[in-house]
Amino acid sequence: WVVVGLGCSSAAPVDALDAGNSSASPIVDTGAVPNPSGLTWHKDVRALVEERCANCHQAGEIGPFELTDYDSVYALRRADAASVQSGSMPPWQAAKGCNDYHGDYSLTEGQRRTIVDWVDQGALEGDPSDYVEPELPEVGLSRTDLTISMPVEYVPRQSPDDYRCFLIDWPEDRERYVTGFAVDPGNPKIVHHVIAFMIEPRLVARFRARDEAEEGPGYTCFGGPGELGEGVNWLGSWAPGGRAADLPAGTGIAVPPGAVIAMQVHYNTLTAEPEWDRTSIRFRIDDQVERPSIWLPWTNPFWVSDRLPMSIPAGEAGVRHSFVYDPTTVGRPFGRGRAFDIHRSGVHMHLLGKKIRLSILRADGAETCLEDVQDWDFNWQGGVEFQEPVRFNPGDKVRVECEWDNTPDRQPIVDGERIEPRDVTWGEGTTDEMCLGLLYVSPVD
Repeated sequence: WVVVGLGCSSAAPVDALDAGNSSASPIVDTGAVPNPSGLTWHKDVRALVEERCANCHQAGEIGPFELTDYDSVYALRRADAASVQSGSMPPWQAAKGCNDYHGDYSLTEGQRRTIVDWVDQGALEGDPSDYVEPELPEVGLSRTDLTISMPVEYVPRQSPDDYRCFLIDWPEDRERYVTGFAVDPGNPKIVHHVIAFMIEPRLVARFRARDEAEEGPGYTCFGGPGELGEGVNWLGSWAPGGRAADLPAGTGIAVPPGAVIAMQVHYNTLTAEPEWDRTSIRFRIDDQVERPSIWLPWTNPFWVSDRLPMSIPAGEAGVRHSFVYDPTTVGRPFGRGRAFDIHRSGVHMHLLGKKIRLSILRADGAETCLEDVQDWDFNWQGGVEFQEPVRFNPGDKVRVECEWDNTPDRQPIVDGERIEPRDVTWGEGTTDEMCLGLLYVSPVD
């Protein structure tokens, strides 16, 4: 459902990125436009591209083409400038002014103008000696210590949504900590999301029984690996736009020996034919961490159970729902009345999503914004890491609030036709909806 790390995706419309298609961009580029501002690749643009674009657009990464040197950027200059001008690239969704984030790769208005003007004025290369090497942020998974994969290939059996869990033994013989996480979807065309759940040894037999009771690889698992609660913890997740990432420095998630990983894969064949998939997960692992941490999913349980439906009527725009609660009153996540620090957050909706905001309502009436997405795009789901951990004190409340657009123009296209609006509530399917926050937290001593 929710992802952590930088938001990059291979879902860009390739036809709009054709370097020879002038209709893909409003940018005028004749190659003979004067260069009154003196903008050049090496002096003004190269460092920006290296800082904000090349981390995704390079060999082996999620970007569908490379933007690593002058030639590759020049070949796609019109499409690049149009994407920058529209704000669709780089795909940073968290609103400015909400909080301060580590690895914020969005562009300022001045930086956008530099790139667009450089293209308009001929995209000159300039003198390599003018280049000043930028201080690049550390991104991605710093090392891979363990890789686990689905036991065998699998073809989705249910359409359009198939939730399948695959049990994989944790191979370590002592307690260790997951300190980084990456998902490599075997078939990105049909993999909607991946969540890794850690099953403690005392519960493994129950989950094995679920697996053995169903024919074929894995077992059906809507809503989770079959049951949730104490002894079943998230290790990490991936959705479109997610990237490999280390967890915040000094933190990690404990995994005991004898545990089993339930890899939940949500397949969606709404717009693609069922095909083979064999997804894998890579971990960074350490023996000790300063601050043992966990992931805390955040939503209204009454929406999930349908006791209080999250109703989104057909044809309506601007439908809003929110949930506010102090988890420490019931002992979550570390005990009743115990403060905790929030290191990261993520948010998740489906195709009708329009806006989503995750925040803390302080006991004194103030508000601390965690993540605010004003233009939700399902294809760009990236979580955020805070420059400094955000403290949650007993008496504060976490709030998640969502807005959807269920009008005809917002509906997905299936088999070449836009489907008709229908009443929608919380659900696991791609054409259902969710309003979910995810907090990566550690207790305060």
